[in-house]
Amino acid sequence: MPRERNVRSYVLRVLDTLNYFYSFRDLEKLLGVPFQSLWRYVNLLSIPEERTAERILERVKKLNLIETAAREALEEVGDEIWRLARTPGFIQLFSIVAEEVIGVEKLNTVVAVTEEALSLATATAMELEAEVCYASERVRLEKRGFLTAQYRSRRYNELRFLAIPRSCVRDGGRSALIDTVLEDIDRISAIVTLLKRARNEVLGYVAIAARKEDLELVRSMGVERVRAVKLL
Repeated sequence: MPRERNVRSYVLRVLDTLNYFYSFRDLEKLLGVPFQSLWRYVNLLSIPEERTAERILERVKKLNLIETAAREALEEVGDEIWRLARTPGFIQLFSIVAEEVIGVEKLNTVVAVTEEALSLATATAMELEAEVCYASERVRLEKRGFLTAQYRSRRYNELRFLAIPRSCVRDGGRSALIDTVLEDIDRISAIVTLLKRARNEVLGYVAIAARKEDLELVRSMGVERVRAVKLL
């Protein structure tokens, strides 16, 4: 069954995330809500009525506050984009973006394309009520073993190995991929192939940054919902 979003709880999450980037006074001006009320919402001392929550979310969308916060965070780190995967506020913000892209229907597994992306994948999996998984070159012994592949990386001009634990990939389930920077398109292809081998439908791919042409290549793999917070 699809998971329906509770607008009142969702707005609390959005406000808490925006508070990493905007002061309560700034949000008061932007959203037209008294800063005392915003403070109470973020600190879970009160919950907005459904219509109030809807109005706040409409204003957030109209002003592109999530996108603006993301853009400013990216400007601050410059070329060191991967640092954002270690920043709590951005991790929360990314999970909101990822949920918008992937959708709220039932998802079984969120796969971190690299270990750097594990924090982003974990936050996204928690919000989508899915299991978090990872693709890694290093493995620990597990009873159910691993899905494994070797692939030739044109980016690094070498043969590479990756493994995904079978225990976190449900046979016949639905998966999504989370990444920091899309650097190795052949790695994405290998992961998608492994998931499809487990009869998984790969619903989406979300990264902090990627080139437009690489995102199109991901779409060509049968992954329809694709987005990067920043296009390179």
